[in-house]
Amino acid sequence: MCLQAGDHLQLPPTIKTPIKLGSKPSAKGLSTKTDLSTTLFDRMLGMYGNSVKRMLLVQYRMHQKIMEFSSKELYGNNLVADKSVAGHLLVDLPGIESSDNTEVPIVMIDTSDTGLAHEITDEAKEEQSKANEREVELAAIHVQSLLEDGLQQEQIGIITPYSAQVTRLIREIREKWPLIEIGTVDGFQGREKEAILLSLVRSNDDCEVGFLAEKRRLNVAMTRAKRHLCVICDSETLAGSKGGSQAGSRPDGGFLKRWMNWLCEESDLRFSEFIA
Repeated sequence: MCLQAGDHLQLPPTIKTPIKLGSKPSAKGLSTKTDLSTTLFDRMLGMYGNSVKRMLLVQYRMHQKIMEFSSKELYGNNLVADKSVAGHLLVDLPGIESSDNTEVPIVMIDTSDTGLAHEITDEAKEEQSKANEREVELAAIHVQSLLEDGLQQEQIGIITPYSAQVTRLIREIREKWPLIEIGTVDGFQGREKEAILLSLVRSNDDCEVGFLAEKRRLNVAMTRAKRHLCVICDSETLAGSKGGSQAGSRPDGGFLKRWMNWLCEESDLRFSEFIA
């Protein structure tokens, strides 16, 4: 008997060896042995279907609103937040003041109101990683607000998909608040913090999103927070609503666009020009 435990809808494998030319998928659409991008979990599901899978339905980390989109999109809307976490907020922690931040589970800070493309390419980084200085500024402002509300540095995490953005966030924040953890989404898999700030970086006129089109990576990103998730992004770029771009043609099947629409409706939406 073989037992596997895991979540095939979280981070995909990182493959550094190029796929061998001429490799072909099997009849079931699975990768051959020359391509490690398909996990063993996925292979088993492809071969035998969902009958071999058992899903744990109750989660004990997140406020129910934080888990809502992920549950609906990826888990058949079957996830349930245990009553011990379903409604917990930052304001429920000892010593935390009531504020616009501590009384809401999700905040979205949208930079699309500026009409500018804030994304830059760091040529010095491997694979020309992306960064966004405006999102760094907004993250620092939000962190300051959370600390003024009574949060401890150790209760806050800042994550981003891009290593160049990690470097800029560390440069801006580490000297002031050395105990705030800053890292990539990949490095935070399996981790959690009371409050998570998520900087999505991409902000351009062509609606290019790079590997943000990988919904498994976004699934990890949006589910690290326990009580408060702050998403900092350019919603128009990510939704594909600039320059006639069609988000539905992306490999994510419109996942990013639907998340942006959901955030605009369900989060405490704030525009960056009103944040100083």
